[in-house]
Amino acid sequence: MTGKRKTKNVPVKVGEEECVIPMEIAKPELIDSRLDTLGESVAELFSRVTKLEEMLEVLISSAPVEPKVEKTEVTDVHDYVVQKGEIAMSVIAKKLYGNAGLFNRIAAHNYDRYPELRANANEVKEGWVLRIPPAP
Repeated sequence: MTGKRKTKNVPVKVGEEECVIPMEIAKPELIDSRLDTLGESVAELFSRVTKLEEMLEVLISSAPVEPKVEKTEVTDVHDYVVQKGEIAMSVIAKKLYGNAGLFNRIAAHNYDRYPELRANANEVKEGWVLRIPPAP
């Protein structure tokens, strides 16, 4: 009958944690070597993370700032002519309401004038005359 050789385990404390490892690898010189290697790996990772954080700070500080769009006060329903460069209803909503997400509000008030808005509520064409409802 062949049996497995029973391996003796040795408790090892690393910092606050205690674990059990096989006797074959529990030799102090092997443990010290592995801990040194682990420490070097952790130090290298920390160094890389620090460099990445520095690079991220540079990228964030040099990122273009979105220009502030001045909100136009809308109190009554009125007509608005789509200007050259206004490429979407959301651009007009941002300009008039200060919130691009309100483009559907404008589109809904113009379905009768521009039925194609039912298929694409964000579509506009230069020269369209839109009814602009008051801000919510």
